[in-house]
Amino acid sequence: MEGAPKFAESQTLPDVDYAAFARSLGLGGLNIDTPEAIAGAWTQALSADRPTVLDIRCDPDVPPIPPHSTFEQVKATLSAFLHGDENRWGFAKQGIKEKAQEFLPGQACLRPTGAQTAATMRHVAAYHAALAEVPVPAGLHAGRTVWDRVASAEYLVTALPGLLRSHGPPGYAADGMIAAALSHVERAMPRMRELPRQLVHGDIGPDNVLMDGSEVIAIIDFTPLCEPVLFAVATAVYWYHVHGRRRLDPGGIRACLDAAAPRPWTATEREIWPAMLAREALRRLATPLAVAAEAGSRPPAWPAARYQAVVTLLESWRQLHGH
Repeated sequence: MEGAPKFAESQTLPDVDYAAFARSLGLGGLNIDTPEAIAGAWTQALSADRPTVLDIRCDPDVPPIPPHSTFEQVKATLSAFLHGDENRWGFAKQGIKEKAQEFLPGQACLRPTGAQTAATMRHVAAYHAALAEVPVPAGLHAGRTVWDRVASAEYLVTALPGLLRSHGPPGYAADGMIAAALSHVERAMPRMRELPRQLVHGDIGPDNVLMDGSEVIAIIDFTPLCEPVLFAVATAVYWYHVHGRRRLDPGGIRACLDAAAPRPWTATEREIWPAMLAREALRRLATPLAVAAEAGSRPPAWPAARYQAVVTLLESWRQLHGH
């Protein structure tokens, strides 16, 4: 809070079960993995006959900014984040999002109307036209984090089958739908590489677009990536038109593609557009598996809705091409 950068040697903690350690000493120890469990854990700890450790698993990238922090404190925290925190983009994604929502008008609409979706896509176009003028920070080219890697088509094609074998349910490593989606992406990769890259927002969905009626107030939760703008549009279309749907509306998707264009799409962009959308669906499927593999933890719950998004996308493949 006073502006000192993170000192990783003392603040990056090992993954220790502190509650189990407390119990080994004869103290009380409770593990809390969900927000819903906090109230009950506090009740149990305060009524215990011995000191009790609450081991609350939370996001290490979110700093403890108090709810009534002053402007100077927030500014000092941002200065520290910019000058010394190796998890700076995780901080930006979570901490700033939480504080921004306290001050900005409007609210996220998790079930957007057609008018709200159309307004969002127009805003996406203007947003990325502006980002095209912003120099890309050098660190975004490095692919240093798991979040950077899962955004890469090359990573998905080479690593996702192995992630499915190690962290997916039995049989999904040979799943035909996933294999077909990977094949579409692999065939389109040479043309994807030819597309110009710029600074983009890599995670635009209904939960980070603040609306006032059908007007977009702001896009928050900035996820900076250096990718073609078509990639960024695919992320938005995925969340607004693919995820959670059993049947796609190809006409509505094409309308969103046109509305979100910061400039006229080239013939190449229009041709590989469905493959870019498949890449986004595979990225979302791969993310929880890659995060678990990176952390060395057990396989996560199978992201069934994200798998279904891959299936739904492939079932409408010909219509997405306009055939």
